[in-house]
Amino acid sequence: HSTVLFLGEVEEQSLLQIKEIISEEVSELTTFFIDLGAPDLIFKGQKPSIMFMKVFDQSGTLQELHDRLLERIKKIIKIEEKPFSPHITLARVKGTLRHRKKISIESGHIDAVFPVESIELVESVLTPIGPLHTTLATFEVPHA
Repeated sequence: HSTVLFLGEVEEQSLLQIKEIISEEVSELTTFFIDLGAPDLIFKGQKPSIMFMKVFDQSGTLQELHDRLLERIKKIIKIEEKPFSPHITLARVKGTLRHRKKISIESGHIDAVFPVESIELVESVLTPIGPLHTTLATFEVPHA
């Protein structure tokens, strides 16, 4: 998945309002397409911590959706505003790399284009074994 807007902790009452906002904003979209960049790494100091792929949206729809949702939802709950950088997390690297023989990243671009046909509201609960994701609502993107 790719996160459009991270909400943090949300009370049940606010969740109902947020679902309505997302529904309204997604209903204004039409199916759009994204493509993926080459795998890349985020480092903490000298150690890789996250492997990800950047998401590209030539239409600008993801950025616009992010901006509209942020403007409306921040009137309901406190949201930490960060620059929007669409990506897909492939793996988190924990501990040392002694069990991993090699992490290498080839530069370039993945030749794959995907339609965005729905937006999901997802709950993420952090556990000792990693995050557990539960889809709370799915909003279908209307076809053109």
